[in-house]
Amino acid sequence: MRSVLLCLFFFFAFNHLSYSGNITINGSNIGFDAVGEDVVGADQIWHFSVGDNLQWAQINFDDSKWDSIRFPVTSAEMISHKYNGNVWFRAKVMINAKDFSKNLSFIIKQFGASEIYLDGVLIQQFGKIGNSQNTEESYDPQGIPVSFLLDSAGIHTIAIRYSNHVVTDGSSPESDLDCFTFQITKTEDAIALHKVKTFLSNVLSSVCAGLFLTLSLINFILFLFYQRDKTNLYYSLFSLTTAGTFAIKAISFMYSSPSAAIILDQLNTAFVFISVFFLIALVYSFIYEKTPKRFWVILAIAIIGLLLILIHYDTAYMVMNFFNMYCIIDIVITVLKFYFKNNDPTKKKRKILKIVFASMGILACIGYFIHPTISLVIFCIFVAIVVIPVAGMVFIVPVYMTIRHARSFAVTNKSLADQLVQVQELSAKTIEQEQEKKRLLETQNERLEDMVIVRTAELAQKNNEIKDSINYAHRIQKAILTTQEEINETLKDCFILFKPKDIVSGDFYFYSKKENTVLIAAADCTGHGVPGALMSMIGSEKLMGTVSESANPSVILNLLNKGIKSSLRQSDHEESTRDGMDIALVSLNLNTNQASYAGANRPIWIIRKDNNTIEEIKATKKAIGGFTPDEQHFDLHQLQFNKGDTFYLFTDGYADQFGHTGKKLMTKKFRELLISIQDRSMSEQEKFLNEFIETWKQDVEQVDDILVIGVRV
Repeated sequence: MRSVLLCLFFFFAFNHLSYSGNITINGSNIGFDAVGEDVVGADQIWHFSVGDNLQWAQINFDDSKWDSIRFPVTSAEMISHKYNGNVWFRAKVMINAKDFSKNLSFIIKQFGASEIYLDGVLIQQFGKIGNSQNTEESYDPQGIPVSFLLDSAGIHTIAIRYSNHVVTDGSSPESDLDCFTFQITKTEDAIALHKVKTFLSNVLSSVCAGLFLTLSLINFILFLFYQRDKTNLYYSLFSLTTAGTFAIKAISFMYSSPSAAIILDQLNTAFVFISVFFLIALVYSFIYEKTPKRFWVILAIAIIGLLLILIHYDTAYMVMNFFNMYCIIDIVITVLKFYFKNNDPTKKKRKILKIVFASMGILACIGYFIHPTISLVIFCIFVAIVVIPVAGMVFIVPVYMTIRHARSFAVTNKSLADQLVQVQELSAKTIEQEQEKKRLLETQNERLEDMVIVRTAELAQKNNEIKDSINYAHRIQKAILTTQEEINETLKDCFILFKPKDIVSGDFYFYSKKENTVLIAAADCTGHGVPGALMSMIGSEKLMGTVSESANPSVILNLLNKGIKSSLRQSDHEESTRDGMDIALVSLNLNTNQASYAGANRPIWIIRKDNNTIEEIKATKKAIGGFTPDEQHFDLHQLQFNKGDTFYLFTDGYADQFGHTGKKLMTKKFRELLISIQDRSMSEQEKFLNEFIETWKQDVEQVDDILVIGVRV
């Protein structure tokens, strides 16, 4: 990590210097690209004139009326002089004997094209001078030292012809293209320091780019395997953008085109925005469980800054400086608050820190009135106390992240090693216990097998007893129902298809004859099997009693409703049972073929002779028993049958049966079946309906009791 910190330090130092303008080396105030001890540096006064005239290169040309300027020069300084993209610089320089005896080099940094004249002779050209952007060929020598020879010591005239039309036509931001710097220095110093600069910019930047790219990849893989921890993602993105910044520094020396320099500089600024944003996101993810609202403000500023890079770079650069300053201060304040919250319960350290800052502020104010230098000294102390740690936070957070991962891996590995030992011990104990269990099981298996045999025999006996009981109940239920033969003595052409789901049934049919009137019904009690059979026996018994009192189906159902509710003690109380039945009841006069029908949720279907449609008489939408009121009225329908007419009474079991395809038969299909068999006798209809339902369900279990009654008048 020390190498990472060193690389970061060099990078930020180099990045800062590239924007700082001038530095001091060996006592000389020179431009950034000046190296070693200057012979002609930034303190040299130059004359300049806007325009282009090759006569201005002559050694005897009088430039005394030209304006004066010092390098580095920007186009903004030239605007007031009606700068149109072409300008000449001239200066008289004294080369003493000691400098003349040494190799000299000049260094230029520019974003346009230039020609260098020494004593009226062209000695070097960078790019191609033009009168417009179309004719100009820009070239940036990037501060590479260029050696030249002097024929004598003494006063020499240097003239520089320079053009830069990219700024004047407004196609690019001024701050990207307006710098021009020229120095003359000793060749050996220039070459030595240029190598250092190249090493910092190329080698170290490449190493740092590769290092941060590796860190980005590692943390992104960690995030993929454990996505709940967002810190890995933020650190990965921070490392990726930081690697991009170093990569831009590394490749910047590969291009001499100013337009490429613009793009790289804009990309560098964009990466700075993004990297600082992810850095503060990383800090927030460490400290806050819930993202603070100011995070979204920071995100908005970062997006605005990125957009401004495309619109107005100078403004974007200013926003970037403000953004970076705010984010770093916010990081420090956030970390300090977190530290004091966890390590300063008495708030003693916070009080001391506040007292120190307040005292420095008061001393700075007092010192300002005594002498401004005192305030400046206090300000420098404040910078040393606050700003330097603030800048250090940029490096501390990534370092902490790396240490955090290393510690996490170490703790995890140690924990896994301890757990492996525990697992081995537990495995040994488990194997011993399993062997003991195996021995016990072997001794108990014979006993268990004997117990299983005995228990199986007992269950088989109980099962046979239950079966016998149900079969006996079936015989009792069957005895209650009127036989088909008895019914056929009166109704010559009829059938009853009766198929219980289980041995006993919740469906039942009823038949009674008084003089020339017969009563026939199809009933569906709640449930099936044994519970349904009990209800069917109660219903059959109650129905037999009510028939003796009246032959009117409506009255019979009313009395049946009361009888069922009374027998089951049903009331409006919540604990009362809801058991009851649906029923269709028909009273038929055998002499006149007049009939009456009443139903509780079960209809009657009528198919007239020589007619292929079903006439349905709907039932009253109330059941017998349950929560049906005691005085419930069941609608009575008067019917007149002609010879050859057929009517059907049925429960819902036939239409609700599922087939082997998983679909119900449904009422519509049941209607179509009955219509299709009208040319058959009633016994043939029974046989057809039975065979059809068996074929329909195949190996599917019967879902309900089935009862269909057909009568042909």
